[in-house]
Amino acid sequence: MRRRLILRNLSAEDQRTYRRWTAGLYLFYAVAIILATGVTYLTRPASDPGMTQMARLKPAAASSIPPATSTARQ
Repeated sequence: MRRRLILRNLSAEDQRTYRRWTAGLYLFYAVAIILATGVTYLTRPASDPGMTQMARLKPAAASSIPPATSTARQ
């Protein structure tokens, strides 16, 4: 309630300035949260510590190593 009383006591120009400042502050915080979320997501560690970021981005390819052949002596 008190905020409305203060806002009513402001001149029309001061009310516009107040609204611009509050809208700008809201927009600043929204952008900051979005950027922080993006940075956190992009720089998170891999689930496998040996895996690099480039390895995470590449699609999984079939192994180029042929299966081991049996060399048991008979």
